[in-house]
Amino acid sequence: MRKRTLYGLAGAFLFILHIVSSLPLQLALEWSGAVDRGLSWSAIRGTVWYGEIDDAQYLNYPLGDIQQQTGFLPLLTGRVSTKFTVKGPSLAAVGSVSTSLTQTVNISDTILMLDLARYDIRDAFDAPMSGSLRLDIDRLSFRDLSCQYGQFALWTDTLRTTARRYGGQGFPIEGNGFCEDGTIYLPVSGQGPTEQVNLDVQLAPNLDYLAEVNVRSATPDIVSALSLYGFDRQGDRLVMVQRGNLLIDP
Repeated sequence: MRKRTLYGLAGAFLFILHIVSSLPLQLALEWSGAVDRGLSWSAIRGTVWYGEIDDAQYLNYPLGDIQQQTGFLPLLTGRVSTKFTVKGPSLAAVGSVSTSLTQTVNISDTILMLDLARYDIRDAFDAPMSGSLRLDIDRLSFRDLSCQYGQFALWTDTLRTTARRYGGQGFPIEGNGFCEDGTIYLPVSGQGPTEQVNLDVQLAPNLDYLAEVNVRSATPDIVSALSLYGFDRQGDRLVMVQRGNLLIDP
């Protein structure tokens, strides 16, 4: 009798697993609310077990072609773990994302490369950003947009173009991010022959952000330009603090 019960439970589990794994990827994304939150595509095929999305966009920002594959073993522990790759004209990424019964979302072992020139992102001088941005995520864990754990690194060379526009040489900036009390913290910095930049960014669970930029420069044109665009002189530093919400005023 006990063996029959075990066989019955195993059979029911395998049947449910078969139904879930055969669920069309498009239907799964629609049920999850991803479409309502801004995800769109030109074509989609496959199942939640293995699927492909062509020309994906999120909030009208181009992502590219996405491939995803769901692992089997994590399902046995109540987790859904998916490995993904993204290939697009402005974005390349490879990594893993998982969810658990506690509704925690984990992003791990992920590398993202972004071509900033292809996005409508403005710098402190209201000019279009250019250059590359690399994000290396060891692990980021979220629950209801609140960051539970974070360990990641950011690198970008976007200051090269900005600095050269005003006679500077430009240099990369980089730093390591973390989470505390649900908020993401990212301090980045960089230094060249005549300039030094420190940027501290905070992002709260409600997507309120605080960004403070500190610049030291020996290039007169850069000092004049920063003062013109709202930087305050504090001793030998030029400082700007910006606050906002990513959903209201990105």
